[in-house]
Amino acid sequence: MNPDTVPVITFVGLSGTGKTTFLEKLIPVLRNRGIRLAVLKHDVHHFEMDKPGKDTYRFTAAGADIVAISGREQFAMIETPEEELTLRDILMRLPEADLVLTEGYKRSSNPKIEIHRSALNRPLLSRPEELLAVMTDEALGTPVPQFSLEDISGCADLIENYISRFSPKAEQALLVSACLLGVPCKYSGGHNRCPEVLDLKNRYRLIPVCPEQLGGLPTPRPPAECRGGLVINREGADVTAQFRSGAEAVLKLADIFRCTGAVLKSHSPSCGSGVIYDGSFTGTCVPGSGVTARLLQDRGIPVWTEEELDKIP
Repeated sequence: MNPDTVPVITFVGLSGTGKTTFLEKLIPVLRNRGIRLAVLKHDVHHFEMDKPGKDTYRFTAAGADIVAISGREQFAMIETPEEELTLRDILMRLPEADLVLTEGYKRSSNPKIEIHRSALNRPLLSRPEELLAVMTDEALGTPVPQFSLEDISGCADLIENYISRFSPKAEQALLVSACLLGVPCKYSGGHNRCPEVLDLKNRYRLIPVCPEQLGGLPTPRPPAECRGGLVINREGADVTAQFRSGAEAVLKLADIFRCTGAVLKSHSPSCGSGVIYDGSFTGTCVPGSGVTARLLQDRGIPVWTEEELDKIP
């Protein structure tokens, strides 16, 4: 297979988190969705695939560098390389597949899904920018998608969305404020459903996001506005850190889904673009952009509000 075109996702986690068990559950779900899988295990210790006394074992013991065995149902090849093969070398030797899952290779640059268990009382192995998601039995303060360890279907949905970007016929994707799609995630617990935004699904793949929720804020929550470079809620609490964390999570999703733009809620301290509330909680607006909108714009991702849909190319 071509290592430059096939999606590779690496599963990592501390010993005892259940990586192999999780993959055993995930593999049939992905196969039932028509995804052809290659799975690769990285072992830092010595291992034996063959059994003493078998013909292939005897061939290897006699000095053969490559031994293969073929039957009606299976084909296997055992090679004794002079040095450990790189992941890229291995991928080039594998037959075509839609997706490669690896267990291990925690130092690789491939996107990772980390398995985490609270009982081990240890931090994550991966940095947020390395992660597609975390499968966990506790809520974590890292700004990436999180699923329960039992949510195999949710993990499969994420993976399916991720690998769709490798399709030559993949739709253009847009980030969209989830509240504009009718998700009840605004500060009051309501939404800002906009039929014109919903109609964009006929032209684009829509990726719903709520930066405040991704940053760890609850719904409902006190309203917040930008003031003096910070984000302050109506009760006077500084929630800048949560807004920035949510913005980073949205940027990560933009990268995962290769989003070409974003449609975000106007005036919002997260999503507003061009004009935002001034921090007085009086409905007064001033020029500026919210925390998430500004981060996306700084990274070259165009942002439109629900009032600017005619500007989307």
